[in-house]
Amino acid sequence: MPSVTRSSGLTIGQVSELLCVPVPTLRSWHRRYGVALPERTPGGHRRYAPADVAALQALTTAVSRGIAPSTAAVTMRDSPVDPRLPLEFLAELLELARACDQAGVLRLLEQGQRELGVEGTVERLLLPSLREIGRRWELGQLDEGVEHLATTAARRWVALQVAGAPEPRGVAPVLLAGAPGNEHVVALEAFEAVLRCRGWATRQLGANAPVPSMLAVQRATGAQAAVITAHQVSRRRAAVDALRALREVLPSTVFFAGAAFDAARQRNGVPGTYLGTVLSEAADVVEQRLTG
Repeated sequence: MPSVTRSSGLTIGQVSELLCVPVPTLRSWHRRYGVALPERTPGGHRRYAPADVAALQALTTAVSRGIAPSTAAVTMRDSPVDPRLPLEFLAELLELARACDQAGVLRLLEQGQRELGVEGTVERLLLPSLREIGRRWELGQLDEGVEHLATTAARRWVALQVAGAPEPRGVAPVLLAGAPGNEHVVALEAFEAVLRCRGWATRQLGANAPVPSMLAVQRATGAQAAVITAHQVSRRRAAVDALRALREVLPSTVFFAGAAFDAARQRNGVPGTYLGTVLSEAADVVEQRLTG
């Protein structure tokens, strides 16, 4: 296998040989999808750095699984590795997950907690790692079992943080729920851990929460605010319906978040306050509204 160094890089022919991808296909991927645009030497020759080769390897693996190169390229472009994520942490997490060592994943997160605190661990380690693992699974670079094992261990760590933070007495809780049909709630669970560690009471309904259940829990607990999440655009309408129903009883303290709302146009006409993508900043918004 040819060596890859930052100083010299690989030629397009070497990359073609390494990945078993024809040179015309590589050139087509550059031109059509903007994947791995290598630098050129003063003489005009392409030279591929390690990151370029890794990107092309990911695209090759995805295509071999039957994923259209255009779809894989969008996944790679829209989900880059979070620059805050220490790559050595990710490597160790993946090694533990591949070894089916969930206890080891928990110990790794506990070590991060000792160094960064709960919020720092959530924002700099846990969520960026899970996003990167999900991206690699989508591109066919990780087995689904590895993704599930890592996610389950991460959720256990989050649950321990929630359980270990005493809930204040006599304070109306914040209601947290995934919109009907929404099954992705790791970030919502992590947000609960952030709120609890800041001293706020919470009630977590989790994934796929029916609107009548949201309203029933709000009435039973006197919840002073509600946070609704949706991560698929197809679930946006259900989330909006839930937000409208909750606004009837919580006029100024209904919040929403999730990938279904990350684009500005997807937030047009949505009732409530958008919380963005950074959990600590989202917690600041909720706190300011509840204490202002």
